[in-house]
Amino acid sequence: MHPFDLSPILPQSTLIEPEPDRLQGWSHPWLYDLSAPHRVPALLELSLMRAGAISGRIFSIRGTAVTLGRYAPETGPVDIDLGVLPEHERLRVGLPHLRIGRDSDGWWIEPMTMFYPTELDGVMLSAGGARLKDGAVLTVGDVHFKVNYGRDADKNPAAERPLPPCLRLKRDGATTGINIPLSPPSMTFGRSSPLTGEVDCDLSALPDAERVYLGRQHARFLLDGGRWYVEPTGRAPIFINRQPPLQQTHQLMTGDEVGLGNVLLTFMGSASMGELFELDDDPDTTDFGGNR
Repeated sequence: MHPFDLSPILPQSTLIEPEPDRLQGWSHPWLYDLSAPHRVPALLELSLMRAGAISGRIFSIRGTAVTLGRYAPETGPVDIDLGVLPEHERLRVGLPHLRIGRDSDGWWIEPMTMFYPTELDGVMLSAGGARLKDGAVLTVGDVHFKVNYGRDADKNPAAERPLPPCLRLKRDGATTGINIPLSPPSMTFGRSSPLTGEVDCDLSALPDAERVYLGRQHARFLLDGGRWYVEPTGRAPIFINRQPPLQQTHQLMTGDEVGLGNVLLTFMGSASMGELFELDDDPDTTDFGGNR
């Protein structure tokens, strides 16, 4: 069986409103605007269709290699999480379901599971995938999308030069421009609460669909011997470069992707300025095995 064929495993509800800890009178300053607008324009848009018509909901793709499906601790992060959809729609969405990427010839799509169907304009896709054309109708399980090439895809954002060491928040397959500095000797990440106390970096301000999988005491980043490490501080999983959940302290390298649940961050270590410029030339072209 394909390693991703663990469906159906339904995620917990992502609607947490209002925040329970805030109702209890607990307050802790949020240091970062974690819901700030994305600095990268949409390269591709998937417009959700219902009853044969555009619903108005759009899933934006901003990176050139992304995964789409549902997050689960057993299978790890996805760039576009369809677990936010109603249960009857997400029921046949895989964990994850497919890859979408772009190369010199344009966009392509490749199923990551054959357990649930992927169709393009009504034609079932094989494991080899197909080219993804503007205006096509993409069907993921029981969910239909109209494919639209990004209208602002040719607008290049201003070059970003983050100061290491830091964690760069990723969303929709690309870094958002939100950078969280790392301060020695160590920093804990999670969600401050009256039950577990404060953390050094409170990620409570993340959108519901991301923070629902975040542990209150999720991870600790520590500096030792001039190198940064990450270690689990609870049961919530940590994923390094989409590998199986971390079980012990792990040394980080510049460019590593760190998944705290389905919150994706890119580690920027103590690199030289030359390394920074090289990384920023094309920072969001992670290859998940679908390079063509």
